[in-house]
Amino acid sequence: MDETEKVLHELERLPARERAAALAHWVYMEAAKRTDWPTRVPTSWEDLDDKAKEINLYSMDVWAECPAVLEAWLRALSEQRKGKVAEP
Repeated sequence: MDETEKVLHELERLPARERAAALAHWVYMEAAKRTDWPTRVPTSWEDLDDKAKEINLYSMDVWAECPAVLEAWLRALSEQRKGKVAEP
C-alpha cells in the first residue's frame, strides 16, 4: 500500500465533513512537501490542533454551500487532468 492509499484508508472512518477537510489538508501538505514550502502545521490530520481543524472544517462548509464554485472547481480540475490547461 503506497502512502496515498494508506492516507485514504485511514480517513475512511471519519464522518463526511471531517473526511473532506482532512483530504483537503492532505492536498495542502502534499503540495508543500513537493515544493519545499515551509509548513506551519503538522502533516497529520490527527495532529492538528482544534483551531487548525476548525478552519479546514469551515472551508468544507463553504464548498458545500457554494455549489456553483464547487462545480467550477471540479470542471477546472477535470480540464487540467485531461491536459487542457497548461502546467504552471
